[in-house]
Amino acid sequence: VIISLIFVIYKIRINQVLKLQTVRNKIARDLHDDIGSTLGSINLYSQIANIKLQQNKSEEIKTILNKIGLFSREIIDKTGDAVWAVKASNDSLKNLILRMESYAASLLGSANINFTIDYNEIDFEMKLEMIQRKNIFLIFKEAIHNIIKYAHCTEVKIHIKRMSKQI
Repeated sequence: VIISLIFVIYKIRINQVLKLQTVRNKIARDLHDDIGSTLGSINLYSQIANIKLQQNKSEEIKTILNKIGLFSREIIDKTGDAVWAVKASNDSLKNLILRMESYAASLLGSANINFTIDYNEIDFEMKLEMIQRKNIFLIFKEAIHNIIKYAHCTEVKIHIKRMSKQI
């Protein structure tokens, strides 16, 4: 019985390690793809800028340099998001909400949109797995981008709730 119990505990631990490794591999693959694609675009645009420089087309060069700047900021953001999601010290819901507030303040503030976040019924000490944090934050980012792009609003109210075991 003791040997069986030890074996079961060992198998559970191995499965946890394998699950974590799978998630880390997926994040690494996604990050690699994002970085590779974005750096490829930056490289292409820099080559085009060199050609336009030789042709003395300064207005087109400004447009290309702006695109390179946008791509650079995008890859910095994606890398920061991936590192944040993997970092074990960010596993509480409190840290996720703080990151969401910071992100919303940055983007909505620069778009002159006032916002409030209601999270009265949330257990801040609730632990989230790495993939949960990542997915919730990506959904949140997409919602903020869509608000700025399509809503044409001056105020946003964000409600974060826990229903059963879902946020």
